[in-house]
Amino acid sequence: MVGSSPFNAPASVTIPTVIIPVKLRFSNGSVFDPAAATRAIQASPIFRTGSYTAGALQYGDALMRSEFWRFVSKRNYHVILGPPVVASTFLADVSSEDGSIGTSSGIKTAFLTSQYFLDALERQLLLTYHVSPASLTIFAVSDMRVLEPSGGCCYNGFHDSFSVMSASGSATFTTVWGFVSSSAPLQMTHVSHEIAEWLNDPFYPSLPNVVPRWIHPVTEVCDGDELEVGDPLVGTQFTVNGYTVQDETFLSWFGHTVPSIGIEGRYDLLGRFTAPATVC
Repeated sequence: MVGSSPFNAPASVTIPTVIIPVKLRFSNGSVFDPAAATRAIQASPIFRTGSYTAGALQYGDALMRSEFWRFVSKRNYHVILGPPVVASTFLADVSSEDGSIGTSSGIKTAFLTSQYFLDALERQLLLTYHVSPASLTIFAVSDMRVLEPSGGCCYNGFHDSFSVMSASGSATFTTVWGFVSSSAPLQMTHVSHEIAEWLNDPFYPSLPNVVPRWIHPVTEVCDGDELEVGDPLVGTQFTVNGYTVQDETFLSWFGHTVPSIGIEGRYDLLGRFTAPATVC
């Protein structure tokens, strides 16, 4: 996980953060400008302090302190995102093979292939901007969704890790992006979802944190064996400083810890779950 060990050596850790705004331009002249999304992410609870049961904290810090509360409530344990360095906007010319324009919930949306955005463009941007592998890179995008590798629809966000070869050698980088609507930039559910999952499982999908296979509490299907803390609570939202963010699941839910080590014995930030996951 990101940060110090909450069990053995709890300490405050600040992670350098880079925001790379990505402007998408299609051959028909349509442009998806990330300026509003970039400003919204900077001003959101991802970086600004808000009010939580655990105190006045950043969103991700509140999640991590709450998740390990039994061990860290009286300790200086924090996982903080440093003030983001905002890079110059990158202009990506999207070919017809790499993406298309459609609508999603009535909003004009860019649909990109995973091979283009996740596999190729992210690596290119990390090298172009000389990002340090010790940093978290957030790609600011507007009204963009990514098709699954099979071509099905869609990822509304993704936290990724991969090795990139540069002049100084190979290093592992971690990245995050989430759907931000140009018409509702205060809606940070997808970005918060991915930030939370990055904090708990930073090297997904190449080296994920594995947990007992769990049944999704809504769909009641077996939903995998990875520590994806956002997935069980998709659609469960709350408001911080006027921004909408997502509730997140604690390690205790996945690990069947009774009682939970989370704040007030909870299994998620809002206390929606009252017992651990059901095993597949």
